[in-house]
Amino acid sequence: MVKTAGKSDMPQFEYWTNRWNTGDTPWHLEGVYPLLEKNQDVILAGKQDAQVYLPMFYDKGHRVVGVEYIEEVARGFFVDNNLPFDEAECPLLKCKTFQSYRSYYDVTPKGADDVNITRAV
Repeated sequence: MVKTAGKSDMPQFEYWTNRWNTGDTPWHLEGVYPLLEKNQDVILAGKQDAQVYLPMFYDKGHRVVGVEYIEEVARGFFVDNNLPFDEAECPLLKCKTFQSYRSYYDVTPKGADDVNITRAV
């Protein structure tokens, strides 16, 4: 269960789906968070070919891996960024995977439900 101030408890999937469906996503912004850009050297720790989670680093040539709870949001990432992608079923986690290649850089958000996230941890 996700507990937030002023909101009733509900299963995580329903909670996050509701947040995306109602546009209650203050973290989902155009552009780069100023603190992220300011601290990129600390985050990358001097690596030239880091594997990171964030689009800003993807634009700088690093490999980006993402994990998304809501399948439509993962698919929307590729659509919103005009990236061609392949969609497949992961036999190990029993969830959808989305994968795109730009040059030799790989953007791989993985959609998973609550059971699969728990299993993967």
